[in-house]
Amino acid sequence: MRHLSSRGIMRSLDAATVYHLDQVRTVAGRGMLASIMIPLGTSACMTLAAWIWMGGDLPQTIDLLTDAHFRAPIHGRRVRAFNRNAPEGHRTTVSGRTVTTPTRTACDIALLPDDEFEDIGGLPQVGRLIEDYDVPIEDCLRILDDNRYWPNTRTARRRLEGLRASASSS
Repeated sequence: MRHLSSRGIMRSLDAATVYHLDQVRTVAGRGMLASIMIPLGTSACMTLAAWIWMGGDLPQTIDLLTDAHFRAPIHGRRVRAFNRNAPEGHRTTVSGRTVTTPTRTACDIALLPDDEFEDIGGLPQVGRLIEDYDVPIEDCLRILDDNRYWPNTRTARRRLEGLRASASSS
């Protein structure tokens, strides 16, 4: 397995499960892998949704929108469950599984506490989602306005407004 991994052919999910990197070169392929991994009735959000939309390394935390409580790791990865308002317009279907839209994903990542935001490279991720998917920052700010009681909305607003300011000065 190490040989295949070092040659960029396979990657391991955990000690017993691997996937072929060709399977995750597209949004649909990453969505398919995520749909196999996550429980039915859940939606991929935050870092898992960002991975589906942009690729890169599969996150070490599996973020889900759900009203259930998950305690057991999925393929050795910690599960973080969020019971947040996610109207139909904030979700879409990729490879048969519900995932937050790029707009909602950018907003959710902006809501992370500082330490987690820094750990995952939050600002570049949010910026890339906004750029790659033509996400109007105003749409993210509107989501925050509509859900002002979510934790960290002030911080998220500051981050998004900072991105808007840096984009307009470029």
